Amino acid sequence: MSDDHARQEQVFEPLGHSYNKSAAWIRQRLTEASMRAADKRALFVGIDAYVAAGGGVMRDLFDEDDGGWLTDPALLDRLVGEKLEQEAERITAEGWKWDSNAIDLPWKITYGMREIEGAEVPMTAEEEAALTALKAKAERLAN
Repeated sequence: MSDDHARQEQVFEPLGHSYNKSAAWIRQRLTEASMRAADKRALFVGIDAYVAAGGGVMRDLFDEDDGGWLTDPALLDRLVGEKLEQEAERITAEGWKWDSNAIDLPWKITYGMREIEGAEVPMTAEEEAALTALKAKAERLAN
């Protein structure tokens, strides 16, 4: 969990007179400056991209999900910001008038917003042909 021997001693010292000697408690203390690999930001960026950018991953000997903890939260936040900007540019290129992105949104941010209902657009002849072919294929697979 930690290569820092002094930090290990600092965490283990109070265990002698503590009622809580669980692995979870020790793990929590050793990873205070890290974030779980299952954090939504890490999932958005991807562990491979994070490591490729120079980020470190601590792994627990008993990790079953090969998750671990990311050791550089500032790097991860930078990567999230960059990826959000790339996605915003892609979406704006689709013709949207404006875009806005954020790593996290406050609770009830959508309060007072309304859904915009789209108008049904008839399918083109090409789309009709593709739909007919898909329905025929589904019928064959069902039988």
